[in-house]
Amino acid sequence: MSEVPSFPQSRSSVRIVALFSLLLLGVTCGAATAPQPGRDLAVIVAPWSQRPDALVAISHAGGRITGAGRWSFIAFAAHDDSRLVSQLYASGAWLVIDAGGLAACQSPSSGA
Repeated sequence: MSEVPSFPQSRSSVRIVALFSLLLLGVTCGAATAPQPGRDLAVIVAPWSQRPDALVAISHAGGRITGAGRWSFIAFAAHDDSRLVSQLYASGAWLVIDAGGLAACQSPSSGA
């Protein structure tokens, strides 16, 4: 019987495959959470920030606040201006995504 030759796998090729997989996952998640005009946005600031920081970022960007987050570093805004996302980043937001994926993060007392 002849043995099937095994190909040695170097650690660097495993790392490259793992890195590529993470990159692909990030791109896929980013595309799924990209803000869509006409839908609410979730605005996320530094996790150690106080609630007003997320709300202030929305206000400074000229956005309309639609709700507060369950946690102090998340707030929600209406997305009715195509420049709002870039203005939110300029106002201190770390991440701006479509709010649909974070609906469970909305504060129960938030009326939105």
